[in-house]
Amino acid sequence: MAVIRPFRAVRYNDKLLDSMDHLIAPPYDVLNPEEQLALYQLSPYNIIRLEYGKTYPDDSADHNRYSRAAQTLSSWLAEGVLQPEEQKTLYLYEQSFQYGAVQCCRRGIIAALKVEKYSSGKVLPHELTFSTPKVDRLELLRKTRTNISPIFTLFPDPDAYISKLLGQISKKKPLFTLEDQSGQRHRITRIDNPDLQNAIIQFMKPQSLLIADGHHRYETALDYKEFENNATGSAADYILTILVSMKEPGLLMLPTHRMISMLNNKSSEKLVSLCKNNFSLMLMGGKLDSENDFQLEWEKTTRAKNAFAIVAPDFNALLIPNVDIEKERLGVELLHELIIDPFLSLPEVKDEIKNSLTFPHDFETIRKSVLNNNRDSIAFILDPIPVDEVYSRALQGKIMPQKTTYFYPKLPSGLLLRNLDLD
Repeated sequence: MAVIRPFRAVRYNDKLLDSMDHLIAPPYDVLNPEEQLALYQLSPYNIIRLEYGKTYPDDSADHNRYSRAAQTLSSWLAEGVLQPEEQKTLYLYEQSFQYGAVQCCRRGIIAALKVEKYSSGKVLPHELTFSTPKVDRLELLRKTRTNISPIFTLFPDPDAYISKLLGQISKKKPLFTLEDQSGQRHRITRIDNPDLQNAIIQFMKPQSLLIADGHHRYETALDYKEFENNATGSAADYILTILVSMKEPGLLMLPTHRMISMLNNKSSEKLVSLCKNNFSLMLMGGKLDSENDFQLEWEKTTRAKNAFAIVAPDFNALLIPNVDIEKERLGVELLHELIIDPFLSLPEVKDEIKNSLTFPHDFETIRKSVLNNNRDSIAFILDPIPVDEVYSRALQGKIMPQKTTYFYPKLPSGLLLRNLDLD
């Protein structure tokens, strides 16, 4: 039984609404230092100061980005920069964005979700996680006692029941709307009708929710709940989430590719050799300047669902698994188990190569990197995995490699917060 409930949101003061586009930020885990600095300069009240503060050479165990986030949060609440809502409620969130030539809108419900161990089957992971981000997020939660950004969860909605409800709620006057620096539009509306609230809560009870984005924060919330050792029903039992129907038309999931750099001739040969050991390489001809070109060539060449492509300085090819490889395995799983992980484990592969592994989403970035003057990169292009398949595998307890999925666009930080002491 997945348990959600209304919560008492903390949000920016109405007087700041005209500058809200300067106050929200992308999630911390997609920002580089230059982007972090730009957000600092955008506004003295940008949420980045709470979500992903700067570090300084003289930081200590007592004075650091986490203690500064707690101090900033306290001062913003005292000054009225941030204000708690009067009532606990659920919210409708609508995120409108452009993808290619298509205008999309993804809708979801903002609520407090009870954290449960994965073994309960009520909340399901689908990717492995890294330990370092969890240490970082736990320290931030301990110091601020605030869910500064929501996790992103999905639920099955075969009859589009919730989608229809959200369509009705969308007709109401919003709490606020804003357009951010990237052109995305964000719209928040209170769901304060008790009957609608109850209908949503009851619908979620029998569901198993899938974590689409926010595994680290969810697992951090589990750890924090045990750290607090609070009684059942306490604020630490819950985490801020946005729940999105798997039938939502604006739900867009893109693949996350892999690229290894800092390669010399010898290491490149080793990597290509591993590809040839378990895969048939079918060279891809023609002009392959875009991901769409690859997809068209892909469809012409093979129907294998777990095939993927290699982009090297001197050739492009499809990698089709040999017949003795289990058909149910995903391409991303085979890529890691049979190519990337064995390659990075070779004694002659230096740390600089191991640390060069990146997870790009943009094909043009990959193409330029592989064909740069150094010609020292090789990339692997993966097909997107259908959301239904991700959910089905999660129900079976199958966990995919880190950074397998990419739900686009990311959810921003700063629209609504949830403070454990005020909720």
